[in-house]
Amino acid sequence: MSEKAQAKTDTLGCATPLAQVIHSGMKIQIKQNELKLSIKKNDIPSDTLQQQQHALAREIHSWRKTQLRATPAIENHIEATDVHVEAEEEPLYLPSDFLPEEHGSLGLTTVAEVEYQLREGEANDAVTSLCQAIIHGMVLLENKSQHSRGVYQNMRALTYMNNVKDRKAAWASHYRHSRNKILHLAGKTLLDDFPPLLDQDMFAKNAAGARGLGEGSKTDSWIWTFGKLRGMGKDEKASFIMETEKVQWCQARTDMEHWIEEVEIIKEEFRRFVRGCERMETVWTELSKSQVVSKKYVFGEKPPSGFRAYAPQKADMYQRMATDTRKCFSKGGGQWPSANETFSEHVRWQRPNLMIDWNGLK
Repeated sequence: MSEKAQAKTDTLGCATPLAQVIHSGMKIQIKQNELKLSIKKNDIPSDTLQQQQHALAREIHSWRKTQLRATPAIENHIEATDVHVEAEEEPLYLPSDFLPEEHGSLGLTTVAEVEYQLREGEANDAVTSLCQAIIHGMVLLENKSQHSRGVYQNMRALTYMNNVKDRKAAWASHYRHSRNKILHLAGKTLLDDFPPLLDQDMFAKNAAGARGLGEGSKTDSWIWTFGKLRGMGKDEKASFIMETEKVQWCQARTDMEHWIEEVEIIKEEFRRFVRGCERMETVWTELSKSQVVSKKYVFGEKPPSGFRAYAPQKADMYQRMATDTRKCFSKGGGQWPSANETFSEHVRWQRPNLMIDWNGLK
């Protein structure tokens, strides 16, 4: 079989020994990174640390045998490895550990293609799991706000939330690690299919609840469509993006209708407040002219001067409140129904046209 055909067989056949060797090495590399993180956090006892290091060293030693059968040209590099290095620091000499220019001389060209595809799958799995962790954290936070009461329940809920937070950070680290390996294998610093993962990218809007303050100005991160458009044609991509944007468009239209309703409610509250102030002005004006100001002063008796001054003062206060509110209402664009139209007709006339001429759009 030619080298090209063999490369195709090893690349596409996920159950081939070559793919298994690389995949086993990648899993060992993940264990190394996890052990490094535990040592950095200093959250593991020394006895347990030694046990894990010895177990990892035995696993690496066993894996080396199959690795040398698949890639015998790297034997010199393995023999040159410091024997006193800790298991979590021991280099595995996967194709991504070498420069792309060295793959040919070491016979790693085919192996590099296999690792590249496995790294792609690893990155896809990491982003998918990251999205699930983000949604899981949102659900836990919402349930904590609704149901947790007291110190015990809140601390218990916080424990679960911290576990999800750690998983979220772990999957983000997995993607960044896979992306670095992919860039190294490709010999590039940037790839459109694998953008860098920033902290602000790990965000999602709560589709089941009300929009939070400022969420309307934020767009969904690339992680929610990651991998979906790869391999599609131009028309297929446009169709897929259209389908994904339909939900956002419908939600935005619902928000717009809700805001229109809120404006209509606020306008009517202005009108009712003005009418209430005018009504109170009329009441206090009539009381200022009445002889019966209090039960202590019957008809025909002259009330004290304080009583006579209080009613006009209140009438003047409500008159000024009504005048100032009318001015503010008019300044904000508020209008009053005319004499020949009902309130419902006025609201419908003031409401903006929500019909869209789709044929007229370009």
